[in-house]
Amino acid sequence: MADEMTNKPKSAVMLRNNNMEAWLKLERPEEGQEYDYSDIERILSENGVVYGLNSSKINAMIKKGIYDREVLVAEGKKSEEGKDGYFEFIFDIEKNKKPAIREDGSVDYASVNVITCVDVDDIIAMYHPAVKGTAGSDVKAKLIPAKPAKELRPLICTNVDYNPENMIYRAKIAGRVEVTNTNIRISDVQEYSTDIDSVFGNVEFKGDVIVHGNVSAGVTITATKSVTIDGILEGGNVVAGTDVIVKGGILGGDKSMITAHGNVNADFIEYANIHTDGDVNSNYILDSTVVARGFIRTTAKNGSIVAGNVYGMLGIETKFAGNDAYIRTVIATGVRDSVSGQKIRYEQQMKSAKETIKSLTDKEEIIERSIRLGTAEDIEVKQKNEMVKKRIEAMAELNTAEKNYASLCSLIDRSSDSKIFVSDTVFPGVVVQLDGQQYVNEDEEKRRVEFRKNENGDLEIHPVMNYG
Repeated sequence: MADEMTNKPKSAVMLRNNNMEAWLKLERPEEGQEYDYSDIERILSENGVVYGLNSSKINAMIKKGIYDREVLVAEGKKSEEGKDGYFEFIFDIEKNKKPAIREDGSVDYASVNVITCVDVDDIIAMYHPAVKGTAGSDVKAKLIPAKPAKELRPLICTNVDYNPENMIYRAKIAGRVEVTNTNIRISDVQEYSTDIDSVFGNVEFKGDVIVHGNVSAGVTITATKSVTIDGILEGGNVVAGTDVIVKGGILGGDKSMITAHGNVNADFIEYANIHTDGDVNSNYILDSTVVARGFIRTTAKNGSIVAGNVYGMLGIETKFAGNDAYIRTVIATGVRDSVSGQKIRYEQQMKSAKETIKSLTDKEEIIERSIRLGTAEDIEVKQKNEMVKKRIEAMAELNTAEKNYASLCSLIDRSSDSKIFVSDTVFPGVVVQLDGQQYVNEDEEKRRVEFRKNENGDLEIHPVMNYG
């Protein structure tokens, strides 16, 4: 206040909100006197207010002569809470148990997700470190500490790699992810102890699937490895990266489709469609379409192939072919036209991939020369990067086609001496096919015979006394 002020007016300072606010009420000074900023500071200091002064409001009170009214002139600073460390999961760890609604209004119960799977090297989680809080202060400069932020311990890993530098968790194997408060694990075996039906939903798993029960129509089981069903596969579908084992047998009802890259073993096969890169082994096959790149065997006591169309590229062994009702039954081996066509397609894929790689390589070299000379434009550099990406993709396609081609050529070589052996009876109505040649057993039963090619490559029938 100016020096000429002799009688100091009384002013009031009110502290509120746990000393986080200071309110000032200035009493009107005597005529000809006025406050200055230092007067206000002194008044506040005498009342313990030393932090968070609002100079704008104080100056406004002085300039505008705001008296006999409470004004907020100082505010403390709240502490800023820290943030605890936390794990971010890059997949949905909650199962989707809500079925989808079809366009016709019906409920697709098979759409329910029951497990979450990842691939090798997928990022499945990352840790975000704790962020420290900032201390605050009230208007009396009393420190208000922030709540300490907590760090979490790294998760205990099973089949998961943890990098402490970037705090990222990656999958070491493909399979199911399971997370608890302290653990993260990936399992490549998924077991179900109940029947799988349309209400349960489809099963998709990166690993082996074991069902200790039956699988009903409307359900598809997809696994990157094997599928084992202890009960019956009744109208359901299976896609397996390796073997399929159905201990109770397959009742396809003309609906089941089994696709496997390994062997298919079933107690029996009825009214089903099977395509496999390996062998098919069963007690009997009834009115089914079976295509195997390996062997087909129904060699049990009453093993039989009746009706349908059965093709084993490397050979077929059965006890009975057809039945006494003389129902049409097609059994085939050797190299079919479809196999030859697949070989041609692989050849075309390899040729196309090689041409693409050469074309891209030539274009890359032209741009690379411009880059070395310093004459390349930005768009050319961008084009080169795109070409590199496409070339890598073409190389991957070439590698896959070459592997498929080599595998098929090996199978074709092995099938050169493929045979069909019937250890008991070939009934009339049976059609035998070998490398495109066909024989129809029209009017008589044949006992213990073998269908194979002679030295000239012609289909012949030979009686067999001992086999194996």
